[in-house]
Amino acid sequence: MRISKKLYTTLIITVLTISSLIAAIPMASAEITGDPYLCATWPPGSTTALTTGTPGTSVDVVGNSTGGYADAFATVTVYWDGLSGPVLGEGDADHNGDYRIRVKIPADINGTHWIVVNDGETESGGAAFEVIPTLSVASIPPAYFPPTLALPGDDLTVTGHGYAPDSDITLFFNQTTDPTINFVITAPAFTTNGTGSFSGTITVPAIDMADFDMYVFNATDEDGNSATSMVSIDYYITCYPGSGPTGIDIWIFGRIAASVAYDLRFNGALIATGTSDSTGSYFEIYTIPAVLSPGKYPIDIWWALTEVRSVNFTVAAQPTIVLGTDTGIAGDVVTITGTGFVGGADITLYFGTTVVNSTDMDDRFGPTNDGWYTFPAGAFSEEFTVPSLAPGIYTVSVVDSWGAASQAGVFFNLMPTPLITVETRATEYYQGDLMSLYTWSNIIPSYDVEWEITDTTGNIYIYGYIYTSDWNMISTNSYMVPYYRIRLQTYWNNMIPDDAPVGVWNFTAYNTGTSAKVDTNLFSVSAKPDMQDVIDEIDECCSNMTALLETLDGKIVAINGTIATISTTVGTINLDITELKPTIITTSEDVVTIKTSVGNIEMDIGDLSDLGGTISNINNNVVTIKTIIGDVQTKIGSLDVVLGVVAGDTAFIKASVDSLDTVLGVVAGDTAIIKTSLGTINGTITDMNGTIATIQTDLGTVKLDLASVKTDVSAVKTDVEESLPVTVDMMPIWIAVVLSLIAAIAAIFAVVTIRQKIAG
Repeated sequence: MRISKKLYTTLIITVLTISSLIAAIPMASAEITGDPYLCATWPPGSTTALTTGTPGTSVDVVGNSTGGYADAFATVTVYWDGLSGPVLGEGDADHNGDYRIRVKIPADINGTHWIVVNDGETESGGAAFEVIPTLSVASIPPAYFPPTLALPGDDLTVTGHGYAPDSDITLFFNQTTDPTINFVITAPAFTTNGTGSFSGTITVPAIDMADFDMYVFNATDEDGNSATSMVSIDYYITCYPGSGPTGIDIWIFGRIAASVAYDLRFNGALIATGTSDSTGSYFEIYTIPAVLSPGKYPIDIWWALTEVRSVNFTVAAQPTIVLGTDTGIAGDVVTITGTGFVGGADITLYFGTTVVNSTDMDDRFGPTNDGWYTFPAGAFSEEFTVPSLAPGIYTVSVVDSWGAASQAGVFFNLMPTPLITVETRATEYYQGDLMSLYTWSNIIPSYDVEWEITDTTGNIYIYGYIYTSDWNMISTNSYMVPYYRIRLQTYWNNMIPDDAPVGVWNFTAYNTGTSAKVDTNLFSVSAKPDMQDVIDEIDECCSNMTALLETLDGKIVAINGTIATISTTVGTINLDITELKPTIITTSEDVVTIKTSVGNIEMDIGDLSDLGGTISNINNNVVTIKTIIGDVQTKIGSLDVVLGVVAGDTAFIKASVDSLDTVLGVVAGDTAIIKTSLGTINGTITDMNGTIATIQTDLGTVKLDLASVKTDVSAVKTDVEESLPVTVDMMPIWIAVVLSLIAAIAAIFAVVTIRQKIAG
C-alpha cells in the first residue's frame, strides 16, 4: 500500500517522536500494512516458514513476491522488537519492491518478539518470532563438532540464551544409559541477565571409568524453561573432518590413558603408532586413499592390549556445485550452491586457474555450513561477481580448505560485455505524440530486459519486456529489436495522453535476472504548441539561417532578381538575398560587387532595378542609385540613356535599349524625356557646349553628350505618321525633327519614373 508523503508528513513526525516507546509496545506504532514472511535459509529461496527458534538462528526475512511491501529500490532495514530496537540487517528492494534479507536472531528473553521491516517511509511491517532457550556445553578448546568430548577433571564452558530474565538456573546432567546416575552442579551458581542469558565454567566431577558414557546436561530456569546439550565423558578417538572425498587429509586425535603406547588403524590396517602425552592426548594426520569407494570406514586406537575406542570416517562422493546461470558477462552476480564439502571449511572459487573469490578474500563468501539446524553440513550457497576476464568458456571449480574439490564438467560461458542501448527514440515529445523505443546491442544479451516509463510524479505510464529471442542481427556485432516486437508483446498504446503531466519523464530498463539497471534516459513532455508557438519557431529558424548556411559551407553562386542561389554541402537552395546580410563594397563602370554572409558576388548595374534601384541624386555625370542593400554611384553613361523630343506638333517617340523594355513618350512643345535603365528623367537644358548639354533636373544637374544619345527614328516616324490626318512625305520632316531635337534640349523638362521588379 502506498500513502501520500505530503498527506502523512505529520504522521512521520509523530512516529519519530514516540519511537522510544516501541520497545515496550513493539507494534503499537509500526503501522503494519504488509507483513514479511519469515523463512528457513535452506535451501536457497526456501518458502518454509520459520517462526520459532533459539537465539543465533538464521532467518530469511522476505517481502511479498507478488508485489512487495517496500518502495522500488528502497533500502529495507530489519529491526528487532520495533523501530527503536537493534538493527538485525539491511538490504535493497528490487524494482518491484521485493526483498529477501538474512538475519540472525539475537540473544533475548524467552517468548514472542517482533521482526520489523521499514523502507524509510512511515509504513512498517512486522512478523512474530517465538524465542526458545538454547544450551551449549563446550570443551576447552571446543570440539569441532558435537557431541562435546571430556574426561573427569576437564573444564567445560556452559552458555544459555532465551531464558526468563533475572532467573536462577538449575544445572544437572544424567547418564543416557542409566538416568539414575546423575550429578547436580551447585558451584558456580548461574543466574540469567536481563536478556535471559547466562554463561560460566564448570569442572567435570570425578566419575568412575565404569560410568563413562554419554550424558545429557540440562539447564532449567525458575519458570520451567529448559534446554539440553549432550556431552560424552569417556576416552575417545575422533577425526576431522568426519567425512569427505578421497584424497583429502584428515586429523585423527583424541584422549586415552596418559602416557601409554597406542596403535592406530584405518579399516583394520595399521597406519600409525605412538604414545599419548601426560593428558592422554594424541594426534595423527592421514590421507584418505583414492582407491576407496564411498562408504563408512572404522578408525581404531588400541592401547593396553585390550582397550580400544573407535570412530567412523565416511568416504563421500566428490562435492558438487551448481551455478545459478552458466552464461553471463563480467560484473554479473551469480549464485553458486555447493554440497558435500567439509563442514565449516573455508572455500575458494576458481575460473580455470584464476581465483574469483574465497573465504579469505571475502568473509561473506563461505565457509561451508558446520551442520547446525536445517542447513546440511558441508553445504553453502553464496553469490560471486563474474570476473573481468577475456570472453570464453571457463571451467568452474570450488576447493575447500581440506582439499575437497568439486566435480568436473561445470562450465561458465563468459560472454563479451554487451553495450546495450534501450531508450526512447526522442528526448522531447508533445502531449498526444507517438513514442517508440531505440534498441541496440553488440551481442544478443543473455538476459531478458524489463523496461518502464514513469511520468513526472513517478507513476508508471507503461512497462514491457524485451526477450533474448527478440534481438535480430543487423550486421556483425550489431543487434536490434524490431519496433513491432516491442509493441506486440506489451500491447503498448504508445501515444502520450493529451492530458499527460508536462515536465521531465523517465525511461529505465532493467536486467530481469538481477534487477540491475541496463539503461535509462530522461525525456520531456510539453503542452501541444499553438499557432504563436509555430510562428516563434519559424522566426527562430529564420534568425539562425545565416549560422546554418555557414555550418553547411554555403557559397552564393548567382542572383536572379532578389533571389540568391546558394551552393551547400547538402545541395543548392534559393533564398532572398536580404537574408544574407548583403553589403555593396565596390563599384566599377558597369559592375557592382556585393558582400554577403556566404561570400561575394558581382552583378550588372542595370540589374539593380531588381533590388529596388532608384536614382536618388545626380551630380554632373555621376548618378547616385539607392537600393534595398545600399547606395551605388556610377556615371550616367552606364545607364543606357535614351533621349526623345517633339518639335512642332504633338507626337510620341519610342526608343529602347537591350537592357530596357519600356516605351518612351515625348510630349509636344518644350517637353522632352530622358530614359535610363533605372527610369526616366524630366529636365531643362541650361547650357550647350558643342554636343554636351547641361540639363537641370529635380535630382540634380546632368551633363549629357548628345552624340551618345540613342533615338529610334523609325519608331518616331511611325508614331507621327499615324497621328496625321493625311498621308504626306515625312522624310524632310523627320530630318527637321532630329535637328530640332538637338536645338530644343535646353527646354526639356524630364519626369523620372522608376519601376522596380521585386522577386517573389
